[in-house]
Amino acid sequence: MPMQEERIFFLKNAIKENPEEPFYRHALAMEYIEKRPDEAERLLRYVLEIFPDYLPTYYMAANLYFNIGDHKKAKAIFETGILLATAQKNEKAIRELKGSYMIFKDETEDD
Repeated sequence: MPMQEERIFFLKNAIKENPEEPFYRHALAMEYIEKRPDEAERLLRYVLEIFPDYLPTYYMAANLYFNIGDHKKAKAIFETGILLATAQKNEKAIRELKGSYMIFKDETEDD
């Protein structure tokens, strides 16, 4: 079994065993992001809805929505993620989200 298939198998089992742990869905979305963006989007949307305090998902989800052309949703997720990172006093996440959001705004000025 190739390495990615092993990781996907592990993560799916981990989700079944630990349904209240958002990390496993987030990690599975990362495995799907290139070849199955629809499945990655479904997993990220679930984490954002069910585990809204799970900060790592905001960066990934905002960039996914930007890449698939849903700029309205990307903007909202960036802004919510920045607010959450600020509330959590997570300086690294604030920098990453704000940096990515600046690039997003530069690339979508005409929208």
